Amino acid sequence: MTKSAGDRYGTRRIAARGENRHAGCPDAGSDRSGRDRGIIGRGFRADVLASIGEIEPPAVEVLPLLRQACPGPEAMPVFRREAVMGKSNIEWTERTWNPIVGCSIVSPGCMNCYAMKMSGRLQKMNRTGGSNSNYVNHYDGTTKKVNGNIVWTGKLAMAPDKIFLQPLSRKAPTTYFVNSMGDLFHEDCPDEWIDRVFAVMALSPQHTFQVLTKRAARMREYLSNDEACQRIGEAGYAIWTKHLAPRDPGNLYIDSVTDDLGFKDAVINLARYPLPNVWLGVSAERQQEWDERVEQLGATPAAVRFVSVEPMLGEIDCGNAFDAPPDGSPYRPIDWIICGGESGHGYRPMNPDWARSIRDQCAAAGVAVFIKQMAGKKPIPEDLMVRQFPR
Repeated sequence: MTKSAGDRYGTRRIAARGENRHAGCPDAGSDRSGRDRGIIGRGFRADVLASIGEIEPPAVEVLPLLRQACPGPEAMPVFRREAVMGKSNIEWTERTWNPIVGCSIVSPGCMNCYAMKMSGRLQKMNRTGGSNSNYVNHYDGTTKKVNGNIVWTGKLAMAPDKIFLQPLSRKAPTTYFVNSMGDLFHEDCPDEWIDRVFAVMALSPQHTFQVLTKRAARMREYLSNDEACQRIGEAGYAIWTKHLAPRDPGNLYIDSVTDDLGFKDAVINLARYPLPNVWLGVSAERQQEWDERVEQLGATPAAVRFVSVEPMLGEIDCGNAFDAPPDGSPYRPIDWIICGGESGHGYRPMNPDWARSIRDQCAAAGVAVFIKQMAGKKPIPEDLMVRQFPR
């Protein structure tokens, strides 16, 4: 793996691998014998559950991190600039975190959704039992079988606190893909649930969070509401007092690091948005979805805006998505494009020239692009092995 000198995007040109296993694939690297592999339920390994954020990481001391964060958002890192690869098998992130699960089909890109199939298997695991099945019982009822196929029911569920609060227990700076098993801005997701998710992200300035949605209008509406910041701060303070302060009750109010602010106000201050450690993105599988969603994303307050063109089902003209906005316009250009074909049984084809078009449009505009995979995980052509990250 090499990096060209002066590459402002942190480009990685990576030799094509035989398979790029997706975090949502329940059989990824499975050992059916189960010998020394930590089987949880039938056909599941502990590392598979960990890959979708359903097994709690070791707890670490978080109070020093929160004390450092209390002065306000100016103390937070903007975002990580190096390649992000780690526990998750999704190549453009490190870990997944699923505080809310469940979804419903909204456009053609949803038809072969890996999360939909995985949720069905997790429900089955709950019924068959397993040493750690209690980690995933909130998936019950999120899917059903229709004509032999697993489909979303539209039911949403909040994860238990041991999952919901996971980022607060991890000290090492980590890049999280948020809600890989659902859509945070689903039309039936209560604002209060979203508030709580953003509160955890605000209280975790050491991490970077990548939020991806197909409900771009809901995301813009939520983050353009002046009341949301106050609600997020209140939710953060509630999390602090219930889950974090009891570990160190003598320091509930840390006046020495909050100056003139009370501690509650300091926590609320952390929730100012756009949060510099939160990237906001939309999925756009065809030109129609691009035109509908990217305009909404451009007008949404965010530190980094990105588009996932996965699964790519047609050629896309990016239009003026990368252009500087006119004076007074709330629109801001897109910072990053992820592009990839569909995988799994019944995958739909992707013409490599579609990916080349995205690559060339990004290159002309000076925008980072990440070519993830070809349809059916076929070998990536040499000229498409480009993996860049935004700065």
